[in-house]
Amino acid sequence: MKGARRAVSMEYGGNMIRPELTGEREIVSGQQMLQQLRKQLLEAINMEDYIEAARVRDFISIVVSQDPVLSTREALERAISEERYDDAAKLRDELKDLTPVEEETASFLGDLGNSSDTLTQNIRVRVKSGYVVERSDPLKQQYFFAYRIRITNEGPRTVQLLHRHWVITDATGRTEEVRGPGVIGEQPVLRAGHEFEYTSACPLRTPAGKMEGEYQMIHVDSDDPAPFAVKIGPFALRAEEDEESAAGFQ
Repeated sequence: MKGARRAVSMEYGGNMIRPELTGEREIVSGQQMLQQLRKQLLEAINMEDYIEAARVRDFISIVVSQDPVLSTREALERAISEERYDDAAKLRDELKDLTPVEEETASFLGDLGNSSDTLTQNIRVRVKSGYVVERSDPLKQQYFFAYRIRITNEGPRTVQLLHRHWVITDATGRTEEVRGPGVIGEQPVLRAGHEFEYTSACPLRTPAGKMEGEYQMIHVDSDDPAPFAVKIGPFALRAEEDEESAAGFQ
């Protein structure tokens, strides 16, 4: 797609968070990182690169120690392998407290997916969300979600995004509305065939939620531009470790 622009930042509630918290890296969960590191460890061992293997092994230990879910899972696996079943039962209960209850999440969200793709007056809005384990603390009811948005002008006229409006609902049914000028501090102008992409975030106190909203835009080539609404289709926020979560668009 010609004229593509990408912006990476974090914002919610109308307030900006430092963009260096995310950079332009993909959003990767703790479990995904652990899987990648274990793959690297196996490759290093197969190549007999034991210095690299030791380095990766030490980094795996750091990743596991900093993530309560991963460390509890590791402890549970050890307890089972060592036949310490009383310890395993306690660790399994701890893990249930740390991880979201899938049945409740499924009931609240139904068939709603973690992405949406909506076309309004030749403006396409694509969204994909993901759970950020590293910035979440389930024991404190703090769940952090990121979402990536791509806005594409598929029409012949130039448009400008002026305002955003979000409706955010958590698993208890509590709804919050967020309104503000532009996105990530910008009011981007999109010529025909151009697109704008950015990353933002939403914290919740429940392991599941959903978002939807709209952008207010204008046709800049009009003498008296009248704002029109561009829909952001509903999408789910799930505290699940998914290899495809918020990784971006193809």
